[in-house]
Amino acid sequence: MEVPLNTDTIPYNNTIYDAIIIGSGILGSSLAYSWAKKHNRNILLIERDFSEPDRIVGELLQPKGYETLAKLGLGECLEGIDAIDCFGYSVFFQGQPADIPYTINPDTKESYKGKSFHHGRFVQKLRESALKQPQVTKLEATVTKLVTDPDNSNRIVGVQFKTNDNRETQLALADLTVVSDGCFSKFRKVTHLEQSKTLSTFCGYVLKDCKLPYQNKGHVVLTRSGPVLLYQIGNRETRVLVDVLGELPSNSNGDLTKFMLNEVAVDLPETIKPSFIEACNTQRVRTMPNSYLPPSNNLREGVLVLGDALNMRHPLTGGGMTVALMDVEILQNLFDPSIVESFEDFSLIKGQLEKFYWLRKSGSTTINVLACALHALFQSKDYNAFCLQKGCYDYFLLGGECVDGPVSFLSGVNGNLLYLTTHFYLVCLYSQIRLILTSRNPIEFVQKCLTASSLLLTGSRIFLPLVWDEFKPYLTNLQFIVKLVSVVGFMFVGLRFLA
Repeated sequence: MEVPLNTDTIPYNNTIYDAIIIGSGILGSSLAYSWAKKHNRNILLIERDFSEPDRIVGELLQPKGYETLAKLGLGECLEGIDAIDCFGYSVFFQGQPADIPYTINPDTKESYKGKSFHHGRFVQKLRESALKQPQVTKLEATVTKLVTDPDNSNRIVGVQFKTNDNRETQLALADLTVVSDGCFSKFRKVTHLEQSKTLSTFCGYVLKDCKLPYQNKGHVVLTRSGPVLLYQIGNRETRVLVDVLGELPSNSNGDLTKFMLNEVAVDLPETIKPSFIEACNTQRVRTMPNSYLPPSNNLREGVLVLGDALNMRHPLTGGGMTVALMDVEILQNLFDPSIVESFEDFSLIKGQLEKFYWLRKSGSTTINVLACALHALFQSKDYNAFCLQKGCYDYFLLGGECVDGPVSFLSGVNGNLLYLTTHFYLVCLYSQIRLILTSRNPIEFVQKCLTASSLLLTGSRIFLPLVWDEFKPYLTNLQFIVKLVSVVGFMFVGLRFLA
């Protein structure tokens, strides 16, 4: 996927851009706008097809993402697209709901608010904002290769591309190339040692005039087949996403529709069933693989991998767009022209990228871990997982901090991993206590004590590998470990001296 630069080739527009951005989705469009408007940088924005995308994910923006969008100056992109306010969630377990409202914003004294909408309409608004900037050049083309410096094969200097109306390969050069070509990225391999893995598949429909039990809330229904997610994307339209583990039943012979009607519909709230059954019988089911890709630190010269090309988590909690927008905000601050005058100086960029990979963890880590942990928990079918599911639901019913804590991670407004870990293991502990208290005789008490002791192991098997994946780029880096040990050592010596 790489080719050395041919010095005889004239670059596109006879220009060397400050940055080439591959992909004009949520992140690519926002970053192009940010760097052009706020930094006055010359950007080439490349997208294979600038027509409105039609996807079944990327439709729910959590409160932190909503706040960040406004900070970037892109808040108006949610106007005129029939976006719906979202004030929290309702979780259904065995037919019973648990209300999980967003917490109160201490600055405004009002509830935090998210937004849900048609993905394509939002993307088009972001693109319009980016392309209004005179420093942004629009190019509808397919990038075929990344171009390397002939004198330094480790440095990317641009891209090769083909336009839709011209089969001839052309060249575009830039000081920095940003790879943000999404979940199916073909260029992430230039920096990633790992490839993404598929956790499950979303099967999606649009429900017409569906009567949701709670207005302006996302709904998570824990059915026997797995979690089902519902949220409004318009005044009369509701998106439903059914999470299916493993191989999908065949759609061509009708098995998938039968699965939806016989295995999923029966566990949905009564007000939702009519619209869901009608959609199953009249609409073509849309599918989307749900992928997982832990973050990695790329310090290869001249290239920056971002968005779903860099890091993916299960979309059950709707955190992907929030992570992308937070990354744009961090890069806007770190790459300010007062700090990084030119992208040509990679020695300076390298230092800022090291800061970026660490700073993004303050928001992305909790979102990543929570999303994959909840999916693994809600999709598991064994008895231990059922006990943890019941314990999690009952934990929400306690209210107060047992709701405010978890929803603060879900909404993205709290990025404290230690706090998330505390709540996760409190759920495990509460599940153990609830299980033991159901004992009816001494023998059952002993049996349930043994089962309860294994719940902690089940929870840890879900949670701890996800935390490891987040920090693996650092914990497998000898230089970082030496620095960490040195800092801890100096702190210890200092405390001993003060004592």
